[in-house]
Amino acid sequence: MEEYSGRIVFVNNSENYSRFDGVHHVEDFGDTNIYRWWNKGMDYADWNGASHVAVLNDDIECDNSFVKDLFRQLKSGSNAIVDCLNTGNNGGAAWAMDLSYGMRADERFRWWYGDTELFERASAMGKFKKISPKGKFSHLEPNELMFSSQRLQDTAREDANIFNTARRVRSLEDAYKPFAHGFGSGGGDKGTAHDYIKTYARHLTRRWNVDFLEIGVFRGDSLMMLNEYFVDSRVFGVDVDLGNVSYPNLGNAVLCDATDPSMFLEVFGDAEFDYVIDDGSHVLEHQIAAFDHLFQRIKPGGKYFVEDILGDEPLSKLVDHVSKGGFKHQVVDTRRPDTTYNDLILIVFKEWR
Repeated sequence: MEEYSGRIVFVNNSENYSRFDGVHHVEDFGDTNIYRWWNKGMDYADWNGASHVAVLNDDIECDNSFVKDLFRQLKSGSNAIVDCLNTGNNGGAAWAMDLSYGMRADERFRWWYGDTELFERASAMGKFKKISPKGKFSHLEPNELMFSSQRLQDTAREDANIFNTARRVRSLEDAYKPFAHGFGSGGGDKGTAHDYIKTYARHLTRRWNVDFLEIGVFRGDSLMMLNEYFVDSRVFGVDVDLGNVSYPNLGNAVLCDATDPSMFLEVFGDAEFDYVIDDGSHVLEHQIAAFDHLFQRIKPGGKYFVEDILGDEPLSKLVDHVSKGGFKHQVVDTRRPDTTYNDLILIVFKEWR
């Protein structure tokens, strides 16, 4: 597709891979996991200013008009994902995504169900559509690779078990409900005194095998919610005072000052994190001090959140600080007359290497 030369991302997963002119290459030599590769490609595209992506199997043959129609139908219906009907394997071989919805593939799947799981999430939002795009299109060998490999058949069965289990896992909103507290109560107020839950549900898209840190534990409500939400993960909360914790079995709350790099190193060693939420003292100087050393521990493709920013002036100073570092960032302002004045989150994104 000559028209898209220079706008195509290849995730290089083989040391013997030949590079192609006119495309961007991202390397990943890990075990077979096409959905991790998809995420790397999508995150790379997003980081470099793309608003939409098309995901095409390597046995797809299509022309520019086919891809253009995918994007046209994606935009016209304000959809998160548009999937092609004519793929010969129930979809998943050719589809397009609007990156603004912040969706990422579930990396627990390695081969078979990751696209289906994405489609179901988009469908639940009312943002999914299946179409028959115009233009040249053919799927050359649908399913033949799997049927010729016992290993891939076994992997597909394992993915099926994960998929059926994943359907039973609760959303962040559901995980929050048992730990919600009323307006002004602190603790579990991310969806009461504050309006943060929808923002976190949109951005905490990786849910399995996650390394997560929250600064500020207080009673432990938020940490309990995140224990429920993340699966087979390492979830920690740090605070300078654990005297308010009201959950006796909250074993992942750690006494530590997140603004002190030497103390943090002593407690956590060289640990890295997919997500960090700063819900600590809310003092600007503390937020900057924690960010300066903890953002270095964010894994490529990860996110750092500073919530409860105390108004426009400290927000401006935080934005100036991260901007000087050249970091991609976004401000989420959910302030309303009936909520607190500090309903502000700064999200800082870690670039893929």
